[in-house]
Amino acid sequence: HDMRIFTDRTETVFSDVLVGDVYIVTGQSNCAYTVETHLAYAGISPEGEKGSPDYSLPIRLHYNSLTQTDGYPRRGTTEVCKQVMSGEKWRRADGYEKIRDFSAIGYLTAAELVRISGGRVPVGMIEIDGNGQPLGAFMNNQTADRMKTDAYDPETDRYVTTGVNADAGRYLYNHYMYPFERYPIAGLIWYQGESNDSRAADYQMVFTNLIRSWRAEWKQGDFPFYFVQIAPYRKQSPTLREGQLRTWQTVKNTGMAV
Repeated sequence: HDMRIFTDRTETVFSDVLVGDVYIVTGQSNCAYTVETHLAYAGISPEGEKGSPDYSLPIRLHYNSLTQTDGYPRRGTTEVCKQVMSGEKWRRADGYEKIRDFSAIGYLTAAELVRISGGRVPVGMIEIDGNGQPLGAFMNNQTADRMKTDAYDPETDRYVTTGVNADAGRYLYNHYMYPFERYPIAGLIWYQGESNDSRAADYQMVFTNLIRSWRAEWKQGDFPFYFVQIAPYRKQSPTLREGQLRTWQTVKNTGMAV
């Protein structure tokens, strides 16, 4: 479709416009695992084989992760980024080069959603992730304070997460998710957990509050929240996987893939 916006004096036309559903895919390295890596591991050719991506599907992709913001907002502080700073534009998923570096779980979920609708509903997927990041990196300011997922370090003048990889707290939310708070979404896909193994007993409580806080910020009701129960990895505690299970059992309109 073309979208025409005009006044008495000016006119702007946007071409190749799709009207459909937008999802966010987010998490740590599980989420960042790319289409290229997935196809290579599975032994699937990018083109011409059973299981190869279908580049005719109406899918659009947007990457908004770990881009430099020239010192604003400051990493690990309460400052928020009020607009998308990456300069990334929506891209068509119409060729291997367009999808190879995108989240595999994000792209494959988008493709499945399009197929479920019989191709009638286009899907846009926004990727926001950070390798090795615990829940504290994804918290907004109010929830981080309440859940104590980070602690202020006066020497560095920033909040530092508690978890396997101690890093700047809040920044994935404040930098990369905050600009989309008013963006209508159909749902969210989450793939994270390993970096919270050291606080596995708290995972259900903190994860539940993360989901509720995001739904409150988006003001779109209990939008679908789908997540993957992590696999046993490097002798991680089964308590964390149980926490994910309990979250699915107790939080409304969630789904868990095993």
